[in-house]
Amino acid sequence: MTIEDLISEVRVSLEAERYPPIMTTRQVADLLGLSSEWLFQARKTRIGPPFIQLSRQTVRYERDDVLAWARKHRVETKEGAAA
Repeated sequence: MTIEDLISEVRVSLEAERYPPIMTTRQVADLLGLSSEWLFQARKTRIGPPFIQLSRQTVRYERDDVLAWARKHRVETKEGAAA
């Protein structure tokens, strides 16, 4: 899957209102193709997307923040490079 395919898939999902403006950990994991455990560890080490800590056990993410965080991790490749 190319980054263009991933971006297209994310756009389709957003258009279908699958991911609301404020999302749960499970929704973010689904959107990014990561595990909820990875997001938990990323929160502890502050390496993941920005999050909102509503209580000790309640965390939410703003969809726009998650997408912005993902875009920061985009790696440009040379056109026509071997995979």
